[in-house]
Amino acid sequence: MPVVRQKLDLINRIQTDGFWKEITLPGLEHIRTELRELMKLLVSEGKDPVFTNFEDELVSVHEPLDVLMPSAPANYLERVKTFIRNNREYVVIQKLRNNQPITAQELSQLETLLFDGSERGTKADFVRATGSNQPLGQFIRSILGLDRSAALAAFSTFWKGQAECRPAKSSKSSSTISR
Repeated sequence: MPVVRQKLDLINRIQTDGFWKEITLPGLEHIRTELRELMKLLVSEGKDPVFTNFEDELVSVHEPLDVLMPSAPANYLERVKTFIRNNREYVVIQKLRNNQPITAQELSQLETLLFDGSERGTKADFVRATGSNQPLGQFIRSILGLDRSAALAAFSTFWKGQAECRPAKSSKSSSTISR
């Protein structure tokens, strides 16, 4: 039937396990609207149809209860990470990525930027979502990484410090003390 043939791709897709593992409410609504015209084609093997005729009675009106939503939803960290990636050119974020020190005022500006109280939540949301009071510089570098030249400069400084701490090798051979 041409009507079924038009919907065959969708019918085949919904028959796979992978499709149902990632289904969303809008996805279910899309399936319902796409396939509802096919329902009349189902054969009702001798069953009598059931007709209903309900009338709704409005008994009373109640104000809806406030729905308490968690302040740090599951996708909270993803929203913050996306914001950081999209604003990587912001001066303080660049400084952190380049391993440059920032001032207390710049840290305050960064917190204001990241913790807007709505889309990106609050500092308390951040602590709750990360499970720790992780420094923002460390968090940002975990997302964007450390600039390669900044990493090489830090490693060079570390390596020089290690070389200065090593004892000088003596050219004299050790002597054995006998008793």
